[in-house]
Amino acid sequence: MELATLSPPRSPGVDSSCSPSDACTLTTSSVALSPVAKRPLEEVPCIAAIRRLHYNRLTVGDPKQDDLATLSEHDDSLFQEAWLDIGGAHNSYKVKFAVIRGTTYLKTVEPYCSYEFEQIFNFESNCANFAQDKVVVVRPSSS
Repeated sequence: MELATLSPPRSPGVDSSCSPSDACTLTTSSVALSPVAKRPLEEVPCIAAIRRLHYNRLTVGDPKQDDLATLSEHDDSLFQEAWLDIGGAHNSYKVKFAVIRGTTYLKTVEPYCSYEFEQIFNFESNCANFAQDKVVVVRPSSS
C-alpha cells in the first residue's frame, strides 16, 4: 500500500512570526492510498498536522500585566494545538500555543499527572488545581 504525505496548510489568523524555523517544527500526516486507483481509501478531509514544540530547556512564567493586555487584544482562535517536548524527557504534552509579537504563550488542554507538567503550569501534585486554558509565557531564556 502506498502512502501519500500531506503538508499541513498554513492557518489563517496565525501570527506569521511562528514558522517552522522558530520554536516549532511541523509534522506531516499520511493517508493510505488504494494501490489500484491511487486515491484515498476513504474520503477524509485534509486536516492540518499538529505541530511539535521542542525545547531543550523551557523557562516559563505567569503572564504579567502587559501579557494579559496583549492576550485580551487577540481572539482565542489564535491558539493552535501542539505537542510540547522538553529536552530528553519521554513525555509529550498536548497544549495550545500562540506567538504574539514575538512572545510564545502556552495554554493547557488536558491534565497530565507528571512532575514536569505540574512544574510548567504551576499545578499542585496530581494536578489537584488543574485549570483548563491556563496560560504561561515562554521566557526568552528557553532554547
